[in-house]
This record gives sequence, C-alpha cells and structure tokens, in this order.
Amino acid sequence: MQKQSNTAIETATGNFVDVINPEPNTLSIYDIAHALSRQCRFIGHCTGEPYSVTEHSMLVLALVRCTLLAVRGGVTDSEITQSLIKWVHFIPDENVLVRIDIICLNALLHDSTEAYLVDVPSPIKKHSVLKVPYAELEANLDRAINCALGVPEITEQEKAIIKWADLLALKIEAYHMMPSKGESWCIEFPDFSPSFGYLLVCDKNWRISYNRFLDEFNFLKSTI
Repeated sequence: MQKQSNTAIETATGNFVDVINPEPNTLSIYDIAHALSRQCRFIGHCTGEPYSVTEHSMLVLALVRCTLLAVRGGVTDSEITQSLIKWVHFIPDENVLVRIDIICLNALLHDSTEAYLVDVPSPIKKHSVLKVPYAELEANLDRAINCALGVPEITEQEKAIIKWADLLALKIEAYHMMPSKGESWCIEFPDFSPSFGYLLVCDKNWRISYNRFLDEFNFLKSTI
C-alpha cells in the first residue's frame, strides 16, 4: 500500500485527507456526519447525556430556519427575531429571504471542518500561538469541503446571520448543559431567552444524530 503524506488522516470511509492541502475528492459528507456525530461539545464537559457537534449544527440550522421564516412571514417583533436584528444590525430583506435554503445548508455545515480538525475549544483557538495558523487551516479546509459538496457561497450579511445563530446556540447549550449556564464566560452573546431552548434536541444516540444530519443535508441539497 502506498504511503500517505504525514499530514494526512484516515477517515471512517477509508479516505485519506491531507489536512494541510485537502483535495475535494477525498472529502465526504458521510465522513463529516460520522465524525461530528461522535464528537462531544465542550470537550465532553457538558452535564447530562453526551451532546455532539451534529446536534449543535442542527440547533444552529433550526435557529436560522425558524427565525428567517418568521421574518419572511412578517414577524419581526418576537424575542428571537429581535435578537437576530439587534445582533446583525439589519432586517433580512427579500434578497436574503429568497435564499433561506442556501443559508440553512451553510448553517448545517458551519462546523464541518471539525470532522477533520476536531472541535477545538474557543479559548485554545484564540491563543496567540494558534489563532492565525488554525484559522488558515480552517479556511482552506472549508473551501475544499464547499467545493466537494457543492455548497453555494453566501454573502457577508448571510454569514452574520449564521454567526448570530452559532453564538445563540452556544448560549442555549451553556444554559442547559453547563454549571455556570455560560454566565461567567468571556463571550458577548446575542439577546437570549430560556424559551429558545425548545429548539434544543438531544438524540442520546450518535446514529440518530448521524441520520438526522444526513437527512437535513440531502433535503437542503435537493432544494438548491
């Protein structure tokens, strides 16, 4: 068997992915779903049942989907739509609202690089020694994944919506799963209400998360 690069990792499907110079033809949605559904958020420190990166990704998707659909339906005064508008400093217009499925697909895959780089805690990512090189690795791999999976590009406004949902999901998770509820963390969260927790789903079985993630991916891909 041919020797692989010393910067390559082997995946669940038997692919070898060079994390420094990733080739799109080595990247697979099945590997991404497999790895993320078996990785715990908060390095495993969340209380209660294990909670995976796929579950987090689907919470981010749910926040984006339900909030943009609410705005499209004319609801801009609810707690969750106001949280979005205050954070991104604009009301999503028709140019955004006609692209909900594209934004949702990007939301679902926003942490897909962690299938190959693992879910590194934010305080470590932000360390001066790692911040720039890690961000470069992440951006390079993200471009390769989007190419491999045929994920359309999104605008800076649309990225801001996903960032809002990612941070709000983090706050929801912290509130329900961490002893401090995230109240002592050095993070500026969007406006939050405990009522947002109704969107939080804990599958308790990685195979359920794996299948839900793939189902959402296949559905969203079929709509764009």
